[in-house]
Amino acid sequence: MRFEIHREFPRFGNPPRGGAIATRSTDPGEWRKRPPLPGAESLRTAARTLPAILLLALSGCTAVSPSTFCPEDAAGRTDSGYSPFTSIPKGRVGAMPCPGPFTFYVSADPGKLGTHAYSSALPVANGETARGIVYTLHGGFIDIAHLRKAADWTAYHQVRFRHALEEGRKCMVLPGKEGGSYHISFRYPSSWSGMDAAEKKAVMDELSVRLAQRLAIVQTEWHEIATWYGYSSTPFPEKQSAFTYDDPVSHMVGTKVAGMALRKGSGNYDASVTWFLKQELDRLGAVSPAETERAIAVVKDKWWHNGQMLHRQLDIGSTDGEVRPWIVPGFPNGKTMAGEVFRVPTLDPVSGQDFRNFAQVEIDPGLSAWRNMRRVLPGNPDRCRPAEHFPILMAHIRQAEEMPPSPRTTR
Repeated sequence: MRFEIHREFPRFGNPPRGGAIATRSTDPGEWRKRPPLPGAESLRTAARTLPAILLLALSGCTAVSPSTFCPEDAAGRTDSGYSPFTSIPKGRVGAMPCPGPFTFYVSADPGKLGTHAYSSALPVANGETARGIVYTLHGGFIDIAHLRKAADWTAYHQVRFRHALEEGRKCMVLPGKEGGSYHISFRYPSSWSGMDAAEKKAVMDELSVRLAQRLAIVQTEWHEIATWYGYSSTPFPEKQSAFTYDDPVSHMVGTKVAGMALRKGSGNYDASVTWFLKQELDRLGAVSPAETERAIAVVKDKWWHNGQMLHRQLDIGSTDGEVRPWIVPGFPNGKTMAGEVFRVPTLDPVSGQDFRNFAQVEIDPGLSAWRNMRRVLPGNPDRCRPAEHFPILMAHIRQAEEMPPSPRTTR
């Protein structure tokens, strides 16, 4: 298979030099059905230990302590000023968008998702439908648990970005769910010190939201990449769950919903997320659980087989900042609906100013799967630089999967 070279657009900072990745194909005929991935029998065996896995997955994650990278780190100080986001988001169990052994699949009713709960004494809050798959006519399959997690990480990051900007900090460290940490450095524009109080407040309010959304998207991408390279939150392999065709849109919608809730500033984040989530799902054409089941059946043996993904959605928006959903062909009434294009929030302009080069991010991995990733990267680096390294890692994944990038058209 021939691969052409072009540049990637990073989440933070300038485009890397020489970033390589295959161009998209618009011909679905280039896709060949992949056989079920190896390990299906081991997955079926592991499924018998479901209660133990659920207990581990629901136990949540522990934040890491900041390193000496940034002695003035805002995240390393007391969390008392970050209410109600004083702790990292609770763990939620996602679902693969098909039934089968060890997929944790369940459909969700978009009209009965309950009240969102950022935190709770229990992993599943009373009154909240924390998980399940919903099909949307214009956004494809959406995993409610992944959506909620992306929203909550956006909120967690935003309040910390806002404090750091207000104090003029030059760097900060934020935790990640896999055990690593995100090291962010800031380059303030020359106009920063000359802004009056009202202008600076407006900039900080909006900039902190967009930085948080972008970091949450990087974070979800990192999770998918790490999972493909061997990271697992349980004692069993989870590679099969990496880059499923519900993942990218779920993350994008989650960060969008959080952004709308945070901008509203009502003081009740959970209520705002609940309201905006319903509006967004309605806008995207969310269908009933029965219709979701029917949509899944339409793509059986085309996108999935026996709980195994036949294709992965490797177009995560890193080439152009856009994610295009996989829309089920001919659904619901013989007509293929138009998919919405989801865009990563930009930093130009923010309140009329250019902040494209404002934040630079490095990931201190803190996970054993990094050994597999760094072998692919030039120089065997100690840290992952998303702007530079994600394109290389994604190109390697695509070649290993023998897949072209996701077609811009629907299947």
